[in-house]
Amino acid sequence: MRRLQRDSAHTPTRDSMFHRAIAIVITSLALSACAGLNNENACPKESLVGMPRVSADLATLPFWIKRLGKEADSILLSKRDIQELNETNQMRPWAFQDVTSEHIVNAERIAQELKERRDWLHRRLDSGRYEEAAPGLMERASLVIDAARPVDELRVLHARAALRCIPSLERLFAPHGTPEFDRNQCSGLTASHLVRVLRRSGPWSYVHGAHSVGWVHEPKWSPPLSPDAARQFRDNTPRLVITSRSAASSSETRHDLGESYPLKVDPAAPEQLTHSMPSISGPGSSLSVAGPGVERGWLPFTRRNVLRLAFSELAQGYGWGETNGLTDCSRLLLDTFRPFGILLGRHSSDQARSGTSTIELKGLKPNKKREALRKGAKKGVVFLYMPGHIMLYLGEHEGKDYALSAIYSFRKRCADGDGDTDAILAKVAVSDLLVGLGTRRGSFLDRLERIAVFGKTPSR
Repeated sequence: MRRLQRDSAHTPTRDSMFHRAIAIVITSLALSACAGLNNENACPKESLVGMPRVSADLATLPFWIKRLGKEADSILLSKRDIQELNETNQMRPWAFQDVTSEHIVNAERIAQELKERRDWLHRRLDSGRYEEAAPGLMERASLVIDAARPVDELRVLHARAALRCIPSLERLFAPHGTPEFDRNQCSGLTASHLVRVLRRSGPWSYVHGAHSVGWVHEPKWSPPLSPDAARQFRDNTPRLVITSRSAASSSETRHDLGESYPLKVDPAAPEQLTHSMPSISGPGSSLSVAGPGVERGWLPFTRRNVLRLAFSELAQGYGWGETNGLTDCSRLLLDTFRPFGILLGRHSSDQARSGTSTIELKGLKPNKKREALRKGAKKGVVFLYMPGHIMLYLGEHEGKDYALSAIYSFRKRCADGDGDTDAILAKVAVSDLLVGLGTRRGSFLDRLERIAVFGKTPSR
């Protein structure tokens, strides 16, 4: 089987590792607003319960599964295909990274990325694009950063943790943006997540989380693990895979979509799903998980399974950078693909380059874009990307194209037809691609620049 073509050699150079690290810092700072705001409102903002032009049946999983017919259960990528895809994607600077690699702990790189982040935020504050929720926030955070001592530890999180851009629980916000968006919330980490701890300063730890870097405050995690033990926990098969937020363990903790653990198989009780977990207080523990949303091993990568997982998040609230454990557009796709063993980057622009093939749409007429979407959908699962937002393509119905995504807001025409304003949705929803039609920004379809297709290429 031919390996996916790569842009560079498999072993990264020191320069490529350096630029990769800086890019992952900027990734953390530049989270998309998921169809965010243009604040020149000609009329009052509107809060919506649902998306316009989307009937109740169009917002259901059975509707789209039925339209797929026999294609719903076709295997689009084998386990080997997925492994090769992950290896190829790791070559890009904004993609998911192996935190057990030694280049992660390069002291020069870490110092530079800390400086880059602090300088970037200072420029935003100095220009008035950001403001501190409490005066002196940056000064206090800088003292924590300067006092941080180098460490090198691999740990596994036992509970969700917020990944802060700088070591502060206080907010940064854009005065002319969305007050709900905490610009100091870079991302989030779920239970079972393996991280590399790089700096420590009091209750704060600076970590590399594979898809993002940032500061965590008093996290609940395992004792330090050896590289071999860390890789065994992350990679050993068979695995217990969480495919629903509703799954619960014997420790009474709730799980998040996409978590996975080494599965312990007891021949005397093969029906019992028990996983190994590096414990907070000792070398290891065993927890049983029951109920819906638990699978033995990675799911087969089929259209049905992708849609099933994505629709399980329907109506979940929107959270910039996973504020309060909620999701944004790129995190929704990252979590949806984790149960297949597919490792995506955190930023929408990288996800739009993470498929087995990509199709550039920028500059194409709307009818040509629609042709490209439908052509891509025949090959596999399709991501739709426009600057600031990424969506999962569902398909076509009665001449219109539909997608599922986590959306905070979009532009719509004012009721009197004079200008446009912000429509606030703030949840995972199905929409057509005519959202924004007639506004100064244009429709989603007008703004699409690229699609990523996850499926076998013709030459394979």
